[in-house]
Amino acid sequence: RITVSAANGNVGVGKAPGTYKFDVQGSANATTALQIPTSGGITVTGNSTFGGSVTAAKSIVKTASNDTFTIETVNTGSALAAHTTLTNSDGNVYFKVGTENALTLGLNGGVDLYYNNELKFNTHVSGARVTSNLNLYSTDATASNGPDLILTRNSATPAASDDLGNIQFFGESSTSVSTQYGHIRSEISSPTQGATKGNMYIDALDTDGTLYTGIGISGKVAKLYYSDSERLATTSAGLDVTGTVT
Repeated sequence: RITVSAANGNVGVGKAPGTYKFDVQGSANATTALQIPTSGGITVTGNSTFGGSVTAAKSIVKTASNDTFTIETVNTGSALAAHTTLTNSDGNVYFKVGTENALTLGLNGGVDLYYNNELKFNTHVSGARVTSNLNLYSTDATASNGPDLILTRNSATPAASDDLGNIQFFGESSTSVSTQYGHIRSEISSPTQGATKGNMYIDALDTDGTLYTGIGISGKVAKLYYSDSERLATTSAGLDVTGTVT
């Protein structure tokens, strides 16, 4: 039965009119579409099942008593197949597939990416970090086109000795202290157009705790060092040696 309140015009279907404009006792069915104004929305206090696709202009939200929310899509053909969950319980947003973490968005804008429930990549205040191997792949069949790792310093006022990039090698010490064991670095030798020149260095840690330069390249000149002092350099005529040859 349908009952209309004479006092406020509220409609009750299968029940007396309540505080809502339209109140149904039991299940309701729409064969085409249920239109909700953009200024309104649908609030679901229990579980909901959608047999087809669902389009939401804003969001589909399930609110729990602790102010967390979850958006879920479930493939009923398998208990966890294509089961995607988005939760927010501490200000961060977590995406899961089944029971495994996939993506986390942090309050500070940080992003975490997972594989097999293990953190593989994340962004933080000083840049980004890969927690496992970083593999660069190229499927180009051209022999001269391989995968490239490009480090660029985009400076409006380039100058000699400007740092262009570093690859740092860290490991643990015997007392589990994070230690830098090696270093590959590049810098500008001359930024003058028509006479640009670069330097590269390979450094290694010695037992006194200092990173020393062992190999350097300055343009077409290769150099060998001892305790940061140049000992040998290539020249157009051969080799320049500083010190004693034994």
